Amino acid sequence: MRVVLIALLASAAACGDDDGGGAGEDGGTDCTPPAGEAGIVYLNRDGATYTRGPESSVDNTTTVVEAETTFEPHPYADGNWNAIVRCFRDGVSPFHIDVVEEDPGAVDHTEIVFTTTWSDPGVASISAFGCAGYPRGSAFIFGDLFDETAAQPECELALQQFGVVAAGLDHSFECRDYMSYLRSGCDGKEWVDEPLPCGELQERDCMCDRAAQNSYQIMLDKFGPHCAE
Repeated sequence: MRVVLIALLASAAACGDDDGGGAGEDGGTDCTPPAGEAGIVYLNRDGATYTRGPESSVDNTTTVVEAETTFEPHPYADGNWNAIVRCFRDGVSPFHIDVVEEDPGAVDHTEIVFTTTWSDPGVASISAFGCAGYPRGSAFIFGDLFDETAAQPECELALQQFGVVAAGLDHSFECRDYMSYLRSGCDGKEWVDEPLPCGELQERDCMCDRAAQNSYQIMLDKFGPHCAE
């Protein structure tokens, strides 16, 4: 399945929490690090030019553009950017993921391009979607729709798009979850470790033949846990 997910402008559990990990020999949480390299996500504030083609953050190709498209640099100053980066790092901290601000080159990585605006000025973000995610996917966040002081909602949208393009996550119909558009009635967002219904502004069936979606477990299966040394 390949579709394009568009967002219209309308802290996570620790590794091996009580539901997910057994006790180690010292009585603490048993957290076994993954055998492979950490997943990489590149937060790009400098702009980029993409052409239409298979999802590739290395070759700067994506199915979300019809022709060569230049994305301008992120419009806000260092204070806003540093707050976004801190928030994003906190958001993925339960998982075996490295967050970088320099292009990692010709290796598998997700690229999140923080830019100004889209051809439809009401669109806050866009990315391709596939049920398995993309090892070299890209997502685009349109900062002109956010106030410069609003780093948190821009970061949370970036985390949502990371879940979409890297892990094949659907939108959830639960405001506590990063994958949800809903905000009212929640103190904050996280990767919720329980099965949730799917939907945007109303509940619907989940995509990818899922009866429900546990965003935390899908991310954990995809990237493995982050284990403190």
